[in-house]
Amino acid sequence: MNRYSDLREIGGGTFGVVYEATDTHKGGKVAIKRIKQAFASWKECLSLREVASLTKIPKHPHIVRLRQLILENKCLNFVFEYLPNDLLRLMRAHKGPVPEPTVRRVMWQLLQGLHHMHRHGFFHRDLKPENLLCAGESLDAVDIKICDLGQAREVRSRPPYTEYVSTRWYRSPEILLRSRHYNSPADMWAAGVVMAELLLGRPVFPGTSEVNQLYLIMDVVGPPAHDSWSEGARLMAAQGLTLPRGSGLGAASLAPDASPAAKLLLTELLAINPQRRATAAAALASECDAEAAAEAGPAAHLSVDTDNIEALLGSLGQGAVV
Repeated sequence: MNRYSDLREIGGGTFGVVYEATDTHKGGKVAIKRIKQAFASWKECLSLREVASLTKIPKHPHIVRLRQLILENKCLNFVFEYLPNDLLRLMRAHKGPVPEPTVRRVMWQLLQGLHHMHRHGFFHRDLKPENLLCAGESLDAVDIKICDLGQAREVRSRPPYTEYVSTRWYRSPEILLRSRHYNSPADMWAAGVVMAELLLGRPVFPGTSEVNQLYLIMDVVGPPAHDSWSEGARLMAAQGLTLPRGSGLGAASLAPDASPAAKLLLTELLAINPQRRATAAAALASECDAEAAAEAGPAAHLSVDTDNIEALLGSLGQGAVV
């Protein structure tokens, strides 16, 4: 850790504290996430899901880059590339609906990152604007990178998962209804909510409780029925939920001034049945994101696999560059 100086706390949570620091070897800023839990060995560190996801997912331009893992004095430190903003902060500074070309560009970058993550066997589980770091000072020239993979799970992993995942406003219906079998479609729901908030310029499902959250969602997309999503209908019945029927006008009604392509993508991302929800690959192939891809040009995909992270960490002792 001696190479990093001028540590300044910039955030934190239940499990760790985040610092901004200066890299005295290479110059420039880094973000250091220090885990509160004490670790006696690298073997213990490897049990952390965030270590597994960050080291097994190949590098990608729209997923925040892990530069180094350092175990020092029983403290585990993640050293990341530094980005000065997050999407929530830029959305608040923008104040109001975001122009659709900008929304297309943001969503194209987000979906690229999600597609890469899902393709390599992980889903995020805590996607929200705060977890989308940004290079740039405004939405007009933003570069999105997905961060905070502490809640990520392998797509092939078996439930049950922990119940509390993601900020309530971005939680998918299957998670709210406590399904034991949710997976990567939960990320796609959250991406749809982010898209709707960008187009609308305000939160779209600001629930005050889990039941209220379900009410707000179903007021727009309608409640699950046996012919549209039988598991959802069963879960609602099992919990004794009888929510009032809302307008059920569909997700496209959230952004009445959007283009037909944007409305279609929003509808596919916010499908109440997770099996009918658009995948990241399908969303990228949509007309809306095809336009964003054309504007952005070819993506510079960085693909560096870390095949044997345990051997790498064991050989380096105090620090591992990944």
